[in-house]
Amino acid sequence: MGTSKFFAMDVDGTFITYDFKLPSKNKQAFDKLAKSSTIAFFCTGRSKIDALHITGYSNSDVYNGFPGVYINGCVVYNHEGKLISNTYFDKDTFFKIIDIFDGTGITNTCACYCEDSLLCAPGVKERFGQTTNMIGNFIEVYNYKDINDPKINQIMIMNVDNNQLELIRKYEGTLYKMYVSPSTVEILPLGVSKSTGIEALIKHYNGSFDDVVAIGDGINDVEMLNSVKHSYAMASGTKAAIEAAKNITKPNIEIAVAEVIKDVFGIE
Repeated sequence: MGTSKFFAMDVDGTFITYDFKLPSKNKQAFDKLAKSSTIAFFCTGRSKIDALHITGYSNSDVYNGFPGVYINGCVVYNHEGKLISNTYFDKDTFFKIIDIFDGTGITNTCACYCEDSLLCAPGVKERFGQTTNMIGNFIEVYNYKDINDPKINQIMIMNVDNNQLELIRKYEGTLYKMYVSPSTVEILPLGVSKSTGIEALIKHYNGSFDDVVAIGDGINDVEMLNSVKHSYAMASGTKAAIEAAKNITKPNIEIAVAEVIKDVFGIE
C-alpha cells in the first residue's frame, strides 16, 4: 500500500472516543502523517469548525481542517481552504421538507447546517451544545420559510419519537437521504455522501479511489468504506460499517487509528 496518497479519517468513534476524548497515540500518528507527503484529512458528519473544536485542533499549526470533507460529504475544502464542493437542498425541496415537518414538533428539535453556520429555532442551540458538543455560528430562526436564500447542507434532528421517525422515513429516497443513529437523525440531499465528498477532493488532486485509505465506524461511513481501495472499519463500529470495509482494526479504539497509520504508512 505504499502508493496510497490520501488518508480519509472519520472523527467520532474513530479518531476520538465516544465520550469526545482524543487518545494521544492517535493524535501523534495523525500529526506525523499530516506533516508527510500524504494528504491526510478529516472526513466527518460534523462541520469544519465543530470538528476542529471537538478534536482540539482549532489552533493547531499541524492541521487546520484543510483539506477536509465535512457534513457527510456536503462541504469539501482543498488544502488552501478553498471551497471546492458545496451540496445543499434546493430552495423548493427544503421548503417542502419544512412544510412536512411543521406541526409535528420536529422543527423545534432540529438544526440546519449551512457550511459553518447552524440555523435553529429559539432554545435549540442550548440543547445541541449540551448534548453533542457542537459549536458554530448559531442563527436563531423563527420561521424557516422566511429565509430568502437557504443553502442548507443537512438537517439534524434530535430526540425523535417513533411517530416522527415514521413520518421522516416516508420521504427517504424521494426528497432526501437519511442516517439514523440512537441520538439523532441526519437528513441530506439525495446523492451526497462521504464517498462523493472524497471523490470531489481527490479529483482536485488528480487522484482516484485506488489512492485512498479510509477509516470509520458508523452508518454514514458505509459508502466511503465501500468506495475506496483500502478501507478500515473500527472493530467497535456498526455492523454495516464492518461489513462494508475491507479490513477491521484492532479492538482498542484508543490506538486503532495509530495502528492503521503505522501498518499502512510506516509512521509511528
